[in-house]
Amino acid sequence: MKCVILGFGFLARYLLPCCEHLLGRCDGQTLAAVKGTPRDIEALRARYPFPVQAGGALEALRSLRPDVVLLCVKPHQVAAVLEDAVKPYLREMRAAGQALPDIYAFAAGLTPVDYLPLLGEDVNVACMTPNMLCAIEGRDVAPVGVCFVSFAPGHVWPAQNRRRALAFLRPVGTVLEITPEIVPDYIALNCSCHMMFEFNYIAQEALERAGRRVSLAQTAQGYRLAFRKIFDEPCAHLVECDGTLWDAGTLAVMELFMRGWYEGLMAYCARAGVPREAAHRNACASMEVFQMEVQLETRAQLEETTRLHATPGGFLEKAIATFAREGMACCQEIWRRALEGQTAPDALARVRSIAETVLESTARHGREMARRAGEQCAASAR
Repeated sequence: MKCVILGFGFLARYLLPCCEHLLGRCDGQTLAAVKGTPRDIEALRARYPFPVQAGGALEALRSLRPDVVLLCVKPHQVAAVLEDAVKPYLREMRAAGQALPDIYAFAAGLTPVDYLPLLGEDVNVACMTPNMLCAIEGRDVAPVGVCFVSFAPGHVWPAQNRRRALAFLRPVGTVLEITPEIVPDYIALNCSCHMMFEFNYIAQEALERAGRRVSLAQTAQGYRLAFRKIFDEPCAHLVECDGTLWDAGTLAVMELFMRGWYEGLMAYCARAGVPREAAHRNACASMEVFQMEVQLETRAQLEETTRLHATPGGFLEKAIATFAREGMACCQEIWRRALEGQTAPDALARVRSIAETVLESTARHGREMARRAGEQCAASAR
């Protein structure tokens, strides 16, 4: 097995354990990586035992002749990379009567249906989204997180290739297959759960204003305990949780937030046609693993993680911005009033509504991104 990575950025480097799982080893005989620019190229070459080059994607494909191509560029870069490198390479392979590589595509929001008009109906394209949190401070939490894969409806893959595609992401999480039309909703669902970071910041600040100095590790454990009525799979216990930290009253407030957020996410998914079991597993796993991250890392680490993942114009940036605009002040007020013994009777409904708003706004933004990228692909196909 051989593989070429097009777009050797943060995501592609995160996927290297998956490449090793696929290839058996990652070296110059099995793997090549291509970056769009020469930035940090020498450091990357010194770090990895396989060639890393700036530009020359078509030449890399011709040289290695891969079985699998990982397309890890940003959505707005997809059309150019396909037109300049992948499409000419496939044309050459067809002319020579050679087998075409499978394409594993990671551009957020795009579906296999967007790729086939440009690349050809004979190409196997799978769109993938990995769980981006498989280890926290040396602790293996990959079984908690969800990865998902989608295939074009009606396109028949060879059975071995399809199994290989579904197995690719196993090193970084539990893999689910979903249909292409709900991909933007599913990505937005995960990103909406990132507000678990904000839940802890809000709780810590509210408790400290009430004279109770606490750590984020403590608040995260409280939220996790409060979530056990909804999510209590074995993987939720991979990171310990101290049940003695919080009184019943504070845990009740945390349960209100976790339950309200979960119910709001599920309400949107029901409207959007996301299958209940798939929505439940994604929402629960994402909420749980983000709470684990807060428990085990410092605020500086959490803020750096957010900076890396919230790419400009992307899903996560939109989710955070929507929460800041539509939900932050309300959540702060609910905490403040609860600590004063005045929990409003509509507090649960308000949290539920905020969650639904964040997810709907993020999914709509993701569909618009996908639409623009799909139009670029379609234009290239013409």
